[in-house]
Amino acid sequence: MNIDFIAVAHRDHPLAALDGPLEDSALAPWPLVRIADQGGDSRAARRPDLLHH
Repeated sequence: MNIDFIAVAHRDHPLAALDGPLEDSALAPWPLVRIADQGGDSRAARRPDLLHH
């Protein structure tokens, strides 16, 4: 299975200052992956603690 990801970071986050494609080594210090879909719980988008059941 091949899955494409879109990296998203706040404009003040260190990753936002990097130019070009992000290498794995640049992403390694921040290993959070959040899966979202249109049918998801909008509360979870605002409250990360709701993602951990």
